[in-house]
Amino acid sequence: MRFETLDEIMARTGTDKQYKHAYPDIYDQLFWHFRFRPIRMLEIGFAKGRSARAFGEYFPAATIHVLDHSPSWGSYELLPEEIKSRVHLHKGDQGKPNDIRAMLDAVANGPKNPKKRGPRKFHVVIDDGCHLSQQQLVSFEELWPHVEDGGLYIIEDLHISYGDTVKGWGESKTMEYFIQKIHQINKDHADKEKREKEDIESISFPRNMAVIKKKEAR
Repeated sequence: MRFETLDEIMARTGTDKQYKHAYPDIYDQLFWHFRFRPIRMLEIGFAKGRSARAFGEYFPAATIHVLDHSPSWGSYELLPEEIKSRVHLHKGDQGKPNDIRAMLDAVANGPKNPKKRGPRKFHVVIDDGCHLSQQQLVSFEELWPHVEDGGLYIIEDLHISYGDTVKGWGESKTMEYFIQKIHQINKDHADKEKREKEDIESISFPRNMAVIKKKEAR
C-alpha cells in the first residue's frame, strides 16, 4: 500500500505551504518518524483550515491543536468528520501569554476523566501565525517548555520579519534571537553544568523557516 506524500496531500488540500512556500519536502524529512504515531501537534494559525486538514491526513493518529486569534469556525465545520474529531480549535492571540496559557490549560484538562488529566506536551509545534517577530518570540518563550523531548518547534515565513514583504513588519528580531541562541549554546559548551541544562539539540534555518529541535531524554 502506498501512502501519499505530504506534498501530494497539501497540493490536493490547497494549502499555500505547498504551492507558495514549498515546505512539504522539508516536512517530509522532519516528520517521517512521527507520521503514524499518536503524537500531539500544535499549529498557530488556522485560516481556512487547509493546513489542519493536510496534517490531519498526513498524521492519521495525531491529535492536532490549533490556536488562532480569529478562527474560522465555519471552515472548521467543513473538515471531514474523522479529521475534525482530532482537530481542536482554540481562540487566542499568540502574542498574549495569558491566551497561550489558557490554551495550554485547555489542552491539559481536555478530557473530563481525571485519570487522563495532566501535562500534555507537543511533539510538533508550527508557528504559521501573524509572522511578527514580537509575537513569534512570545509564543516560543511560552511554548518551548511544552515541547516533548526530541520534539520540533518550527517558525514559518521568516522573510516577513525582515519587512521586505510588508513595510513596517518586524525587524529580523526572530532571526537575531535564534542566532544569539546558537552563539550562547556554543559559548557555554565548555561549561559542563550549563551544557547539561541546555535543552536545545539543534537550530537550523532551511528555506525561510527556523527549526528548533529539543534534546532527547536521557
